[in-house]
Amino acid sequence: MRRIGFQRGCLWLALSLTVSCAFADAQLSQDQVVRMLYAQWQIPFEAEVRFGPGTARIKSVSVTSTRVNALPKPQRLVHSLRAYKNAFEAAYQMERLNNKALNVAGRPTLAVKLTPRDGWRYTQVLWLDRERGLILKSEHTRGLEIIGTMETLKVRYPQQADPAQDPAQQTLEAQAQQADAQGLDRPQNAFTIKNLPTGFFLESVQIESTRAQQIYSDGIARISVFAQASGQLPGYGERQRGSTSFISKRSGAVDLIAVGEVPAATLERFLSGVDAN
Repeated sequence: MRRIGFQRGCLWLALSLTVSCAFADAQLSQDQVVRMLYAQWQIPFEAEVRFGPGTARIKSVSVTSTRVNALPKPQRLVHSLRAYKNAFEAAYQMERLNNKALNVAGRPTLAVKLTPRDGWRYTQVLWLDRERGLILKSEHTRGLEIIGTMETLKVRYPQQADPAQDPAQQTLEAQAQQADAQGLDRPQNAFTIKNLPTGFFLESVQIESTRAQQIYSDGIARISVFAQASGQLPGYGERQRGSTSFISKRSGAVDLIAVGEVPAATLERFLSGVDAN
């Protein structure tokens, strides 16, 4: 009886350690993925990318990304990792899909599913470059329907003159410390938007003589809102192609335009909260 009890005790201890380690690994993996999502926008790359609403009308285009830090100061908006993580977790619930990991553009990836916590964004499955963190493939879904896809066919990461200054070459811990040390750099708004959906934050501002653009993000989805002098648009209305929605309307002496990979109702909420005065 003592031997059986001892064996059961060992089995219980082994199971407990396995569950604890699995939980710790899951927590570490989720934190690591959030950091990769945060850091990827700073990574310079050149790629050939194929877009498609579902599987129809697929076409490929060349994409080149530059550093966020290289943008002119009035457009630049740096959020700390902590602020990004808070917004991201308020918007999405993340699940690792280990059985869906693929090689995309010759790069090993990890797959994650992002389920929105509200109706203001789409469910997404993302395939991230395991080494660089760049999103190499994505699927936007509405219910069971895939309404938008992106797949990288070729990707190249340019060599930097000073690897120590390349965020893609830094460790995730170093990126986190550097980002939190920077804090939040907020430019002057061209206009304000009241009652933003939970999780969205201002990412950049660009002001020209007759038009202003502000880009908002929840860490994944991005929405561009334009305000310009009225009379420059041929008409107003709403359109959608794949996962991308577009809305334009007139508000007094100002034309408002919003575009993004979100439901049309989300864009309507953005425009209804604009104070362009």
